[in-house]
Amino acid sequence: TGFVNTTSTAVPTRARLVKINPTGTVGVNMVYYIFKGAEVAARSNSLADGSAQYVMAGAVTNATALPGNADVLIMKTNASGAPVAPRKVDLGQGYDEALCIINSKYSSTKYITCGYSAFNGISRAFVMKHNNTGSTVNWVRYFSLPCATGLTGNARANFVAEDSATGNIYVVGTIKANAAACRSSFLCKFSQAGVFQWLYLYNYGGGTGVDFNSIKPTEVANRFIISGTINNPTPLNDRPLLMRVDVTGAAPVTIFSNVYFSNGPTPNFPITSQSGLDACTRIKTTGPEYFITGGTQYTSGSTDGYIFKITATGTPVQ
Repeated sequence: TGFVNTTSTAVPTRARLVKINPTGTVGVNMVYYIFKGAEVAARSNSLADGSAQYVMAGAVTNATALPGNADVLIMKTNASGAPVAPRKVDLGQGYDEALCIINSKYSSTKYITCGYSAFNGISRAFVMKHNNTGSTVNWVRYFSLPCATGLTGNARANFVAEDSATGNIYVVGTIKANAAACRSSFLCKFSQAGVFQWLYLYNYGGGTGVDFNSIKPTEVANRFIISGTINNPTPLNDRPLLMRVDVTGAAPVTIFSNVYFSNGPTPNFPITSQSGLDACTRIKTTGPEYFITGGTQYTSGSTDGYIFKITATGTPVQ
C-alpha cells in the first residue's frame, strides 16, 4: 500500500494497493483510489489482511485548508483490490491520519488503528478499535504527551501490537516539537476494552532523542521487539535501534536494547546515518532470529535500504 504523488495540480495524490506474485512481479493487481467531491487527495499508510479481503488505513484530504481538512481513511477491499466500503472517520476538528492498522488476533472481526489528530499546531496520538469498514467504532483513546522541557509535544502513535491470549494492546510512538530537546518515544498498554494500563517515556541521554517506529510480537507471549532510531549527532548521526521487551508485569522490562551501524558496502560509500523503521521475528530450530530494516544515508547524498540479522540476545549476525 502507499500513495502516488505528482507535481501536476491536475492529478492529485492517490491511494494505491499493489499485489505482487511470489516472484516479485508487480502489477498482478494495481489499483488506484481517487476520491471525488470535496476530497482532493488520499494516502494509504498501512494494510491489514482479513478473510478474502484487505483493510487499508490512511487519510483523505479535503479541498480546504481550514481545521478539519483531513479525516482517517479506512477502506475495505476485496481480494482483487476493488473497494467495498471506503469510509472517512472524523476524529475531531483537526487533521486526522491513521499510520497503522492490524487485524485483531484476539477478536478476528475487529481491527485496531493508530495515528494522530492535529489541531492548532499540536497533535495527539490516538488508538481506535473498529470493525473492518470503520462503520462501527468500539472506542477511541487520545493522549497528549510532554516534551523534556515540560511543554506539550506533538505525539503520534506509529504502531500497535496485540497479545493474542489476553487481547492487551501495546502502542509505540514519538513525541516531537521544533526544539531539539523534544525528541522522545513512548510505549503504552491498553486492555482489549480500551482501558489504559500504563505509559513509559524513553529518551537517549547521549544524543538528542529516540524514535519508536514499530512494535511486533516475538516467539514468546508478552514479549515484543521494537524498532526505532537513536540520534547521536557525533560522529554518526542517526542509528537503528532494536529493543526486546517483556510486558508480563506491571511495567515493561527491557531484555536488550542495542544500536546498530554499518560502515557501508565499500570504503567509497561511507554512511552518515541509518534509521530503523520496522522489524520482524523468524523462528528456526536453533532459536529465534530478528531482522530490522530501514534507510541508509551516504555522504554522497545517495540513499538505499538495509536489513540487519540479529540473534535472540541482540547480537548482529554477519
